[in-house]
Amino acid sequence: AEEVCLILRILSMGRNNIKNIEKLDEVCGTLEQLWMSYSQISSLEGLSELNNLTTLFLGNNSIKSFSKLEKIVSERRSIVDIHQTKRISKSN
Repeated sequence: AEEVCLILRILSMGRNNIKNIEKLDEVCGTLEQLWMSYSQISSLEGLSELNNLTTLFLGNNSIKSFSKLEKIVSERRSIVDIHQTKRISKSN
């Protein structure tokens, strides 16, 4: 079977009730912009593999912690444009 190489730079999946950032392995080397606003995302797990990510839209989700994103930004400094309307869930 022939191997297919996906080259995807912008992925817009907002307003789709997505709960997790996952299954982006095939585009992790090319994806530059990820748009996932107005969904049900509560965790930023799955972002660390997106090596070329420069723009991230996450507004109007239920993200509990931004520490994962802060770590990625401090390590790689590749994400330069982050759009987030903070609607952080409280656990008390």
